[in-house]
Amino acid sequence: MHEDIAIDAFKRIQKEIFCSHDAREEALGEVAKTAQRIWTTDEKMPAGPGREFCSVLNEAIRSDDKELMAAAMPIIRAINTLCVIRGVRSELQLKYPRDGVCYRGGGLGSAALPFFKVGTVYRVPGFLATSFSRDVAERFLLQSFEGDPDLPCVLWIIHLDPRGEANPVYRCKQVNFVESSKFGDSEQEFLFAPYSVFTVRSVELSARATYLAPHVIHLDAAVDNRLESETLPLAPWY
Repeated sequence: MHEDIAIDAFKRIQKEIFCSHDAREEALGEVAKTAQRIWTTDEKMPAGPGREFCSVLNEAIRSDDKELMAAAMPIIRAINTLCVIRGVRSELQLKYPRDGVCYRGGGLGSAALPFFKVGTVYRVPGFLATSFSRDVAERFLLQSFEGDPDLPCVLWIIHLDPRGEANPVYRCKQVNFVESSKFGDSEQEFLFAPYSVFTVRSVELSARATYLAPHVIHLDAAVDNRLESETLPLAPWY
């Protein structure tokens, strides 16, 4: 992407961020929340066919390119400060998914599917957006299918320890509800920090894997990334 085009795209995002008084006050005083709001923008970036900023940022993380990561780290770090729940913040009354279950819908290429075998423990090389709402995940399944009908659809069902709702000992330490979103609470986004750890609980394959009958993959989210191996394999897609 040419630098001038990238700057123009970011100016459009800035204009969107400063569209209201509350957003301007937040942008001037709370960097992490502003970064989180940028993450949720649906402003299309001139990188690929109409890709959103969140997709471009995750590509930078996946690439692990030194130059790209140096440029991306300030916003990654800012978003991450709201994803990671430790210390005093772990005692706050934070939003938690009902029964400890959240959802994600999207596409998954057939070449990546064999990676997700029952019992596989891995890290996700990027932010992982999920939702408290299955309906929201199913809308993303439809969006993926409309973008590429040949790409198999997959519904991810992520399980957290339900005791974490009331007891911070069992609360997943690397995920949090996205409070500063362009869409308010409509997407009920629950965002995992980069390199979060998951274990494949079960896999339900579908013959056609359309948005109406997707593959379904159940995952168990680790309680604390710090307690997991740093040499785990990385998911080829998510």
